[in-house]
Amino acid sequence: RGLQALSAMSAQSFDTFLLEIFDVAAILASHPAFLSSVDVADQHFWEALLERGVESMQKTPAAAPAWSCIAARAAQRPGLVQAMIESNLVKRKLMELAEGKPVGSGFSADVFRSIELQQDYAIVALHAMALAAEETKLGPVALGWGRQL
Repeated sequence: RGLQALSAMSAQSFDTFLLEIFDVAAILASHPAFLSSVDVADQHFWEALLERGVESMQKTPAAAPAWSCIAARAAQRPGLVQAMIESNLVKRKLMELAEGKPVGSGFSADVFRSIELQQDYAIVALHAMALAAEETKLGPVALGWGRQL
């Protein structure tokens, strides 16, 4: 029944649904208990959300601020930060968000604030990943484009 409801959704409804999922996930990731959770199923959920979120942002760019917030919090959790360090997809998206500049002109102040917010979160996540890599003595972790954490 739930699958039928999802498949019958219009693209606009699905985008709204997706944004709500990321907004709720960002709220959950912001809770202090998020950092202390050690449940394996919980960790798999967050890893999948980060990985699948990259593809979702291609279709729904408005999900980027919430996704980058989740990434910044996840990078503070030992098991999740390790998965993020190992994920080329997540690292590449964080770099894009950290360096991304809007193309064109005429953007509203809200759009600029949203872009600045996702850039800040992405930088926090990358910094936390670099610290974790240093602490675990992983050595240089490739980000792509000849860059390393």
